[in-house]
Amino acid sequence: MVTRLKRRSLFMAMIMPMIASGCTENVATMSCRDVAREAVRVSKGALIKITQGHAETHTKRQIVCRGTGFYSNGSSVMTRYRAWLDEDNDIMIAYDTDEAQAAAEQQAEREEDRAIERAERETSDAIDAEMRKYQ
Repeated sequence: MVTRLKRRSLFMAMIMPMIASGCTENVATMSCRDVAREAVRVSKGALIKITQGHAETHTKRQIVCRGTGFYSNGSSVMTRYRAWLDEDNDIMIAYDTDEAQAAAEQQAEREEDRAIERAERETSDAIDAEMRKYQ
C-alpha cells in the first residue's frame, strides 16, 4: 500500500490509491458521499467526517467535491476532497484545506486593502476640504 503525505498549512492532505484497499469502483460512478467515505478512511483518524458535500467537477476521470470537514482536533473547515484516475488507472483519493485557507486569507487581504483605500480617500478629501478654506 502506497501512501504519500503532504504537509499543508494547518492540516494534512492524504493521497492513497484505492486499488490497494481492493476498491474496484469507477470514478465516473462515484458520488461525493463515496469520495468522502474514502477520504475519511485514508485519513487514519485525522478526518472524522465530511458533511454538506457537493461536486464541483465530475468527469469520467475525476470528481472534485467540497464540504465541511470535521477533524479530530475539534476543528471544522471547508474541505476539498477528490478522486481521480492516475496514469496507471489507479483511483487516487485526496483531501485538503489549503485552498479554503488561502481563499479566506485572500478575502481578508482584499478587505484590508479596501479599508486602506477608503481611509486614504477620506484623508485626501479632508485635506482637500481644508485647503479650499484657504483659497
